[in-house]
Amino acid sequence: MNKNPFYEIFKGYIPKLIMIIFILICMNNIIPFVCDMRDYFWNNREGLIFINRTSDICYMGVFLLTLIFTNNFLPQMLNIRGDRDACIKSFFKMMLIVIIIAVVSGVVVEFSLDYICKLYNVKAEFYTRTSTIEWLGEGMDNIFIILGIRFISSLFVMSIAYICGSMFYRLKMKYNILVFILIPGILLGVVFNILFSNRYIGDKLETIMWSITCFVEKPIITIILEILFTVLFIIIGNKFLKNAPIAEYAHDLI
Repeated sequence: MNKNPFYEIFKGYIPKLIMIIFILICMNNIIPFVCDMRDYFWNNREGLIFINRTSDICYMGVFLLTLIFTNNFLPQMLNIRGDRDACIKSFFKMMLIVIIIAVVSGVVVEFSLDYICKLYNVKAEFYTRTSTIEWLGEGMDNIFIILGIRFISSLFVMSIAYICGSMFYRLKMKYNILVFILIPGILLGVVFNILFSNRYIGDKLETIMWSITCFVEKPIITIILEILFTVLFIIIGNKFLKNAPIAEYAHDLI
């Protein structure tokens, strides 16, 4: 029996978080699929059914949930006197359960819809299978491979939200605006200005960016980078939160 009080608190959120993920999957996949099937049969089997990927909606859900918990609910737990390591570990245990259920349920929904289409001889475009084959090659659209890739990607997305939320909690508001709004905006402005004002430099920059993209898009490189950055972001996020003050004294750095 788990006697960790933090885990007992976080555990109560798991059904609610899973329900949110299920609602997002339903809105993104099941409802559009039912509507498309209705139109398909009403039009005497003319057209094509599109089976949307659940991965994007799951990533978005994981990102937002992690961001909200890191910046709101986790600091509330820090107000309770106790082991902060246990608090953070309990948070990750909760998110791990949510991610596993979200990824598995999403893939099961996609393959189930694909099976229904095959069962009724419906012409369908299954994005997950198509994109996986394009990325990994023929014969690699195995459900377990897809589950593994999405699990790693979900952890990566969670780690991004975790470090962003922990930084936002610790930094003063003026530096949050600087880090999350002004600096990205200025960098984008500089890049676009170079691309459109100086053709030679713009072409060189495009070539460099394209080379980096092609390198990073290699499956093994993508997976390794996601794992490395996931570990790095979690370590940095932990550093921010382990020494964080209670919510009343948040935004204490710099």
